[in-house]
Amino acid sequence: MEGGINTDPAQPYGDHHLLIVDQDQCRLWELYHVYPNGSQGWDIFGSSSWDLQSTALRPAGWTSSDAAGFPILPLLLKQAKAASGAIHHALRFTILSSHIRNTYVWPARHLTSNGTSSLNLPPMGQLFRLKASYVIPAGDSVQSKAILQALKTYGMYIADGGSNLFVQGEPSAAWDDTIFTQLHAVQTSDFEAVDITAVTSRAGFDVDSAAVPP
Repeated sequence: MEGGINTDPAQPYGDHHLLIVDQDQCRLWELYHVYPNGSQGWDIFGSSSWDLQSTALRPAGWTSSDAAGFPILPLLLKQAKAASGAIHHALRFTILSSHIRNTYVWPARHLTSNGTSSLNLPPMGQLFRLKASYVIPAGDSVQSKAILQALKTYGMYIADGGSNLFVQGEPSAAWDDTIFTQLHAVQTSDFEAVDITAVTSRAGFDVDSAAVPP
């Protein structure tokens, strides 16, 4: 759970997400602006669900706990993976909503209405990666190196409006505090937008699926 200080369900403040994995049903539930309501249960402003045995995306135009319609959990930084030295998936990040074009690209399913139609702005769901020329500092911690390599190999998607260039991770006391200084040394100019038409133009591509054809 994260964010949020206003417990009035009529006035959502902050995201205050709660992520739940039902292992028996193999299903992910992600809740938005959720608070315990005494003995009566929970106040929930919005919820989204994914079948973890399916590659199907949410229906076009549907949001989720992320404005892009993404599931948060698969794109979240996990401390154990970073500590192992290898992260084998893309990450999620936020920028100011006013800096996002009011459209979306695969695999996103929803747009932000706070941006503009300017072609100088990236759309929701745009994939970015660290340039191949970026040299990961040899003196960085194991966790920092793993994060930076993931950003070079798999990149990161614009998932929501929020603080500029924030990559989100799970709460854990085991995070190495040095990663904050080390990762903040990366500049926006070290990233490049990824043209995914090589994927979307492949035979068998399905815009409603997260699966990438061979």
